[in-house]
Amino acid sequence: MKPAWWLLYAIGLSLVGLLALVEIFVPRGGLQSILEITVVIGSFGLMALWLRHNRVAMELEEYHRPAEPLRSGHVSVSRWTGRNTSSATRPRLPVRRLQPERRDERRARLPLVVLLLCPVRACRLPLTSRGRHLACRRGHSFDIARRGYVNLLQVQDRRSRQPGDSVAATEARQRLLAREIEAPLFDAMVGLLTLTPTDAVLEVGCGEGDHLATIAARFGCEGHGVDISVASIVAAAKRHPRLHWIVANADRLLPYADASFRAVASITARRNAVEFRRVLREDGTLLIVVPAPDDLIELRAAILGESRARDRIEAAAAALAPHFTLARHKRLRHVVRLDPAAIRDVMTASYRALRASQRARLASLGELDVTLSRDALLFRPAPRPERRPPRRHAEPRRAALPAGPLDQRDRE
Repeated sequence: MKPAWWLLYAIGLSLVGLLALVEIFVPRGGLQSILEITVVIGSFGLMALWLRHNRVAMELEEYHRPAEPLRSGHVSVSRWTGRNTSSATRPRLPVRRLQPERRDERRARLPLVVLLLCPVRACRLPLTSRGRHLACRRGHSFDIARRGYVNLLQVQDRRSRQPGDSVAATEARQRLLAREIEAPLFDAMVGLLTLTPTDAVLEVGCGEGDHLATIAARFGCEGHGVDISVASIVAAAKRHPRLHWIVANADRLLPYADASFRAVASITARRNAVEFRRVLREDGTLLIVVPAPDDLIELRAAILGESRARDRIEAAAAALAPHFTLARHKRLRHVVRLDPAAIRDVMTASYRALRASQRARLASLGELDVTLSRDALLFRPAPRPERRPPRRHAEPRRAALPAGPLDQRDRE
């Protein structure tokens, strides 16, 4: 997906042409001034619409960087860090100056130990680094974004033009993260895992990546996040450039090789049991976090008019069976006082749409003590079924011939 630059050029040429026509054919005076102002305002409006629809595509534009040798079985998705090369191989580009420790950190990202797979159906071959792209042996190529993430989302794997969370929900969640109202829950979730610096962890439905960043910072391990929302992955790559981010539809495919991760996490996100089991190691751990029955109970009663407690543990365990077995359950609970702005952000991030009456109740709320509650579930992978070698088709046995002498009819 690339920006439609031709359309922007067409808008600019139309602006110049219309102004020229008005200048030639319309007499000087008030009418000419009004028409010129109208043309300029309309053209700028079209440019604003163009920018809105191509904003995500612009984030996917890449830096020019030379191809780097990559060891077999490793993939690099980091962006060019501005190393000196000859002018014959690359045009001069402005390079943002980094502090020495930041530059070392970015070099430390190479190479990755997790192998990416081609998301094209009926392909699934390994992706290798080819300069500014990742490509498989069949020629399927994917650009590396300027911020270091890769968009592997196929057109047939999305149901809308911009799948995933809306921009309003993403921005509301970022404001809540800045307030750190869920920090105690984050720390408790991370405490359930046991990882080493040599492990790799995957978060499915990572959003802005703060959960994954907390896990990676605690254990010093390699972190990978996947989400279907380009806006969320852009925000994650901007906030946590040392981690690795992929845009993909996890309901269809996790674009990683088998047994790549020591831990897989799905925190209030979708669950694909078959793919979770495929990418998780035999000794791995699956962390599933779902809202507890009393989560946001005060807001649901005051705004939605409901106080029904819904237990999601049994449904989550049933959805993951028989590939996983529940090993541990822990309820995490935290009560925080929220002001009206934070309450609006919580509702925007948690619910897609509210009715007019519900929005009126939301606007009338003041400060309120709100319960944040999660059920953290740890699953262990079930043993993989043994693959039996394919049975060879035995040749049909011929009927036994009688022991006595044969005449011509027996031979026929």
